Amino acid sequence: SQDFVLTYDFIEHGVKLTYPTTGAQVAAGDSLRIYWDASENANTQRIEYSTDGGGSWQQIVNNIDARQRYYTWFVPVGISSGKCMIRVVRNVTNEQSSTGLFVINPAPVVTLAAVQCPEYISVQWQTIPNASGYEVMRKIGPSMVVIDTVTATEYVYGGLSPDSVYYVAVRPILDGMSGYRSLAAKRMPNDGDCTGSIS
Repeated sequence: SQDFVLTYDFIEHGVKLTYPTTGAQVAAGDSLRIYWDASENANTQRIEYSTDGGGSWQQIVNNIDARQRYYTWFVPVGISSGKCMIRVVRNVTNEQSSTGLFVINPAPVVTLAAVQCPEYISVQWQTIPNASGYEVMRKIGPSMVVIDTVTATEYVYGGLSPDSVYYVAVRPILDGMSGYRSLAAKRMPNDGDCTGSIS
């Protein structure tokens, strides 16, 4: 007799969307690669998105080849919502898989204010549609960390060392979820005339 080992994998029947995931932060106007797994089937597939938590759906693409497992979506510029979802649907059988809620928003653009002061950084940014507030961030160690939440579109960082370089950023809050953040603004707070009430 001869010993042998039997191995096997469980292959789920149907479709399973794997990215984006719940809580993802996506920039409006950018490209998004959508990924999913699916069991073997001859039927084509379609992808749809919702900006109201699944209340209504709009088609992204239809008749995707049955063997394909990813698609690059160019996200519309006008979306700004924390109730976004995507679903992949197998045509004919209507097997489908949806994401949880995630955020799509225009990326904030943070700029340094004209008036600065030593040991302070004053920044401003544009209003993000539907935002209830903004998380103000600063790089601490390797990560951007939220240090305050505001409703205005300007902020003054204080108590900074004039000998250090700081990176700061902002992200909106949409439907209670943290959105896509700005690129970082950079400043060494060692100059400025402190005009006005910055300090």
